[in-house]
Formats: sequence, C-alpha cells, structure tokens
Amino acid sequence: AAGRARVLGGEKVALGQTVSFAKAPTATLNGDYKVTAIQHELTPEEGFTTEITWEEPKA
Repeated sequence: AAGRARVLGGEKVALGQTVSFAKAPTATLNGDYKVTAIQHELTPEEGFTTEITWEEPKA
C-alpha cells in the first residue's frame, strides 16, 4: 500500500522515517510505513500542515 496523509504540524517528520497509523479510516491501512515525500504548508485557513507521502517498507 501507498498513499498520502495530511496532518496538523508535522515539523519533525523526516524522509525515510517510519510512521505508524493506528486509527486509519480503513483498518487495513493501520501499520508502519516509510515516508517518501514531505510537503509543508502554512495557510490562514488551516495553519501549519504537512502532507506525508508514504509506502510500505521493503522487506
């Protein structure tokens, strides 16, 4: 699996880091994933957010 998630803040997320999802809308997405891209945004409407692109780690 691979995908993207937008989080509030996220300034400590780094490329190659492992992130864990525990309460994903689809339970099959819960688990550990490798961060492959990061995009930070600062907007008046949402404040500081980070879009994290992730994929399953290679075995």
